Amino acid sequence: MIKEKISLELAHEFALMAMRAGWEVKDFTDLVDDEKLLTDLLEVKRGEVKIARPDYFCLVDLDVDPELIETAVVEEHRKGGIVRLELSGDDLLVNGTKIDLLLTQKQKDGLSTNGDEVHKELLEKSILNMNLYNHLLKYPQLIPDSWEKDENGNARQIVFWGTTYRDIGEAEEGDEDYDPDYKGDLLVFALNSHGGKWDGLCIYLGDAFGPTYYAAILES
Repeated sequence: MIKEKISLELAHEFALMAMRAGWEVKDFTDLVDDEKLLTDLLEVKRGEVKIARPDYFCLVDLDVDPELIETAVVEEHRKGGIVRLELSGDDLLVNGTKIDLLLTQKQKDGLSTNGDEVHKELLEKSILNMNLYNHLLKYPQLIPDSWEKDENGNARQIVFWGTTYRDIGEAEEGDEDYDPDYKGDLLVFALNSHGGKWDGLCIYLGDAFGPTYYAAILES
């Protein structure tokens, strides 16, 4: 079997990326001196071995005003008190209640649906707000591995419907494009999974919410 050769350019890129992630010279030296450690890392990278994470909990205040967003105002913020957020195995719990990931019936059928329709269907559910979203975005190690992909292997977007914003735009009275009748578009935020990492995603309710856009709710 002929193995591909690793170019100096690729090795250099790997070293730069590792250093940006916090690696130091000693870490590289340890790898060079320990073949078993290299083998273990390869098995983790290929998904052959899972790293067990210890259970973890913290307190999150769901009552405080949500983070302000440029050009947008808070339309609705569903509060929830100071809660205990706990990672237990592969479940994320709020005051002992599991967070579920919910799809509407249309989404379950593989269809996209308007965000306004999804919002209406969720009004009676225990939806979670922007404060929890911000906490998980800051501490992604709390996010269960099972949230990353659905049963079809598609990356998930986890929507936090408990806080909605209205984008009022940047135009002010006197500006050429100012419209006094413009009320602004509603938007929400979601955790977006890609390549084993999480980032934030802003979504307008007028956009299509496909079958990978799950609502974060408390189990009933």
